[in-house]
This record gives sequence, structure tokens and C-alpha cells, in this order.
Amino acid sequence: MLKEVRILDAGEVSPDVFGPWQQALAASFQACGIRAAVVPVADSLKPSATDRSLTLAFNLTRVWSSANANQFHLAWLVDHPSDHADLFFPQISHIPVNPATCMVGSVDRHWLAFASDVYLYPNAHFLPHPCLCKSLTSPDWKDRDLDVVFIGSIEDTDMLREDLLSNSGPFRPMLEALVEQYRFASGLLMEHALMDALRPFNLEKTQIVFAVNAFLQKLTRYHRMLERKRLFESIRRANIHVFGQGPWKKLKLSSNIHVHDRIPYGEAVQVMTRAKILLNC
Repeated sequence: MLKEVRILDAGEVSPDVFGPWQQALAASFQACGIRAAVVPVADSLKPSATDRSLTLAFNLTRVWSSANANQFHLAWLVDHPSDHADLFFPQISHIPVNPATCMVGSVDRHWLAFASDVYLYPNAHFLPHPCLCKSLTSPDWKDRDLDVVFIGSIEDTDMLREDLLSNSGPFRPMLEALVEQYRFASGLLMEHALMDALRPFNLEKTQIVFAVNAFLQKLTRYHRMLERKRLFESIRRANIHVFGQGPWKKLKLSSNIHVHDRIPYGEAVQVMTRAKILLNC
């Protein structure tokens, strides 16, 4: 049985989503009778106090060293594996990763399949998002004064498109086609669409992986922002409150969409409890 968990502090990130999760995780482990604490990331180099000890951190938070390569570690990825490709290709990144002792947790089953089937990582597991809500309760609608709330950013799609296509060499026509023709509504995952488009190039497996690492994140980001932009520019009736960063005010938004400044993670939860509908796109 697990006896000790050291949760490596992700430090100051914006927005601060990891801090509350880390503290809640430590408390939950302690409630199960397991010694747990949030510790500085440098503590990942300290030897384990017991052979049933584990370090845990979100994404790639850890001092990666040959000195701790054989210590059990859980890298809890809250992003697509391609955002953390260094973990899966130590021969390129020179990160000392031992798949026998380094478990990867993914919050999305499709992302898990990508890590297992495309990156061929043998120790990847489905591990849903951590939650700070201990129990579900029926909302008190009289206190919900915001009709619809969206919390998120927007980016300039023209700049994202240029960043994707610049220096893409022989892949440019393929990428232009994916920019123009791909739609999330088709049900086809972006990684599958990209890999299908790469087949005519007759690339070796390692070359396909390099191309996916180079283009997938940028393609996904472009289309996510494009769909978000189209959605908000099409809404004409519902009163929507947007909390986030980016050039929201440059969009052609109707007067029923109210743009607010970005808010800290702790305040975001409070805003959510005021919403009748939470929009996720």
C-alpha cells in the first residue's frame, strides 16, 4: 500500500489552477491515511523515505534527473500529450525518463489513446480532472444573476494561421487544406485528421511523430479560436458574460455580450456559482 505522496509545487502559474488542486489532493490523501504534503519541486531529488513513496505533479513539474529516474512518479497531464512531447522522447529532449517508474495520467481518454498508440508510451493511464467539489447540490436559482457565463481567452486567428504556415516547407499545401476544410463539428479528432493528411508523404514513423509535434498544437489552437470567434459573433439574444484575456473587444460582438477582465481561479468558481448556464467551447 502507498505510504507517502509528495506533491510537487507547480509554483506561480497563470491562472492559478494547480495551487487549490494540490492542497485538496494532499488533504484527500491524508484522509485515506497516507502521509502527504505539497513540497518544493527541488524535493523531487530527495530520496524517498519509503519504498512505497510517490512524487506527483501536474504536467512536467519535476527536477528530471538520473538521480531520481528510478523513483516512482506520476506526471498528471492536463493538456494534450503533444504539448509535453519532451516527456515521451527522452532520446531527443535528454530528459531521463524511466517508463517503468514514471506513470503518465491523462485527463482525456482520447489523449490517453494518443500517448499509448502514437507515442507508444507503455505506462499511461486515464486519470480524470481533479475536483474541489465534495458533493453535488441543487442550485439555488434565485442567487444566479448571470444568464450565461464563459471563462476563457481569445487569440488573433490571422496571427495563429501565419504562425502555423510560416516555415512549413513542403507541408504548407496540406496545412492550408486543413485550415480551410477541417471542422470540429465533423467529429474527426484533429490528430486523426492530421495523420490522415500526412499519409501521402510516405513518412517513416519517427518522421510522422515529428510532424505531429510540429503542427498539431498550432492547428488545434487555430481551429479552437476560430470556432470560438464564430460562435460569439453569431450570438444575438442571450446575455453572456465573458471573463478572459485577448482581443475580445475587437470581435464583432453584439451588445448582449459583456466582456470582463480575466479573473483568478478562485474567483472563477464564485462566478460560476452565479451562472444559470456555463458555456464551454
